[in-house]
Amino acid sequence: MNTPLKNTKKLSRVESKAATRQRLLDAAYRLILEEGITAVSMNRVTKLAGIAQPSFYTHFNNLAGLIDELAVKIKTDLLYPVQQALVATFSMEGIEDKSIVLERLYRMLVEGMFANNFLMQQALERHQTNSLFGKHIQSFYVDLKSEWLNFLIRNSTTDISVIQQEHYSMAIDCIFAMSESLVLGLSRGEYQNKDNVINILTEFTITHFGELIDQIPSPPQKN
Repeated sequence: MNTPLKNTKKLSRVESKAATRQRLLDAAYRLILEEGITAVSMNRVTKLAGIAQPSFYTHFNNLAGLIDELAVKIKTDLLYPVQQALVATFSMEGIEDKSIVLERLYRMLVEGMFANNFLMQQALERHQTNSLFGKHIQSFYVDLKSEWLNFLIRNSTTDISVIQQEHYSMAIDCIFAMSESLVLGLSRGEYQNKDNVINILTEFTITHFGELIDQIPSPPQKN
C-alpha cells in the first residue's frame, strides 16, 4: 500500500529569507543563554544556525546589527511585559497589604533570576560599557526606573519635590544593585536563604517608598 505524500507547502522566497533570519537570531540567543555575550561571533552564529557564513550578510550588515535586533526583541517580548505586569499589580482592585504584594513581586524576581541564567547574564551584561548588548539592557533599566518613578509620582496624593524625586531615583538604583548582588550571592552559594534576600529587598523598599506607596489609592470596588 502506497503511503500518500504529505502536502508540504513550499516556502516562498520571502518566507524562506525570514525563516533563515530567525534562525540566526535564535542561534545568537542560544549562545548568550549558554555561554554569555562574548560567545557570540559571526562564525559560531552561522554554524549553529546551519547556514554558510557569507549568507549572513544577506540578513544583517554586521554582527552588531544582529545583536541590536536581538536585544530589541528581548526587551519587547520578555522584559517590557514583565515591567507592565509589575505596574499593573499596584492598580488592581481590592489590592492586599502592599508589603505582601512587594514580597510576592520580589519572590518572583529573585526566583526568576536565580532559575534563569539568561536573566542573570543580562543583569551583569548591562555593566559592560563596551558591550552593544549591555547598552540595550541598560536602556531597559533606565526605562524601568523612569516608569516606576512616573507611576509613583503620578499616583501620589501630595506634591513631590525635586529633592525627593532624586532620593527615590537613587533608591531604585539601590534596589537594582541589591537585587543583582544578592541573587548573584545565592547562585554562588554565599547565601543560602532566599527568604532573607526577599525580606531585605522588601524592607528596603518599604523604608524608602513606604509612605509614597501608601498614598497610592486602590481602584474603587465594583458593585
